[in-house]
Amino acid sequence: MDDLIRKSDKLAVVAQLAAGVAHEIRNPLTTIKGFLQVFQKEEKYNSFYLNLVMEELERVESIIYEYLTLAKPNFENKFQKIDMVHLVNQLITLTEAQSNMNNVKLDFEYEQVPMIYGLEKQLKQVLINLIRNSIEAIAEKGVITVRIANHPHNQICIQVEDNGCGIPKERIERLGEPFYSTKEKGTGLGLMVCYKIIEHHNGVFNIYSKEGFGTKMEIILPTSVAMETNEALPQ
Repeated sequence: MDDLIRKSDKLAVVAQLAAGVAHEIRNPLTTIKGFLQVFQKEEKYNSFYLNLVMEELERVESIIYEYLTLAKPNFENKFQKIDMVHLVNQLITLTEAQSNMNNVKLDFEYEQVPMIYGLEKQLKQVLINLIRNSIEAIAEKGVITVRIANHPHNQICIQVEDNGCGIPKERIERLGEPFYSTKEKGTGLGLMVCYKIIEHHNGVFNIYSKEGFGTKMEIILPTSVAMETNEALPQ
């Protein structure tokens, strides 16, 4: 009986994910189909509509990528030592163009912290996701502050804080659920992948927010010292 219940629960989760993916992909495909029908009828291309088609195709691509990452994350590589201050500096440079286009200032505050063990590509994916979420949360001119600081018990703390619109209290608890998002075209999968990556790094991911004031996303990770002394081990 227990086996049947477990199988039933797994099937329910699979069904939920499948239905969610189908729903999320169907929406942009419907838009694309509509624009293509307009092109066919008018026998000419409208550059504005064509750009919208490209945006919707990129959205489909993003949904598929996030779903595949969630279903089979690339955790096969061995953990390597990472200088998080150096890594975040790189990411600030990568995301500056988008922040400038949105009139958002990116600040970086940091202490000298020990190195950590981890997968660089996965941690980059998490932090880029968080920074871009913050950029999108700011309606007009705003500031995003990325901080790195030492944390008790041989850990480091990484924060991405914005002065955007904030998140209602009742929604915070649901963040990280599949297909639940505070964004109009969000899937919720990106944040779910972030949770999974941080969990794999034996870390903790917290979100603090106040509606109308902004959001602070916090990651706490064990340092290389903690890993080498077996205080924390990669899962």
